[in-house]
Amino acid sequence: MEVEQRGRVSIKREAPAAYRAMAAFDRSIELAPALRELVKSWVAA
Repeated sequence: MEVEQRGRVSIKREAPAAYRAMAAFDRSIELAPALRELVKSWVAA
């Protein structure tokens, strides 16, 4: 397991390809900040 300089696990390197693809897709979508937080809270529930 690789650890970044700040002592954190590198999710990008450790996560399976499907999770990396989902994270890349999430970063590519532009939403208003309030809407993004609403979506995050709904997904986390």
